[in-house]
Amino acid sequence: MHRYVALLRGINVGGARRIPMKELRGLFGELGLEDVTSYVASGNLVFRAAEAPAAATLQTAIGARFGHADVPVVVLTAEAFRSVADANPYADAEPSRAHVGFLGGSPAIGAREALAALPRGDEELTLGAAALYLHAPSGMARTKLTSAALERCLGVPVTLRNLRTVRALYERCAR
Repeated sequence: MHRYVALLRGINVGGARRIPMKELRGLFGELGLEDVTSYVASGNLVFRAAEAPAAATLQTAIGARFGHADVPVVVLTAEAFRSVADANPYADAEPSRAHVGFLGGSPAIGAREALAALPRGDEELTLGAAALYLHAPSGMARTKLTSAALERCLGVPVTLRNLRTVRALYERCAR
């Protein structure tokens, strides 16, 4: 059995797309995933499985159960998750001001140029092989570098997690 991380984008934010974590963990269990745990209510799950479930399979099951067919899901092995976390160039920043954007696929051709053209204030942005790293010293409430803007540039789903969440999931991956 291997350990995996599933990250759902845009659930339980501002009262939209409500999914109770207990029910989501139950759904993952029904799909044959084991030792399912969640961290906070924003769609962060760690589980064990013989092989990685397809993100599309999880998205379809979530849509069928909770009525939210448009919830992007990113699935990573624990090793890939830790590798992405370890590559963060902003790891020393204040945890609520630095984020990792986990990518739901390979960035589109021209993604780096499109990202470079985005308007930004004091934010720093670095595109890695499997993730996007964002440092927003003035906070996420002020940045124009939203998931939607980033997705338009990258051509793939992006789900952002702050360093506090990344570190908590990192620890869960090691168990």
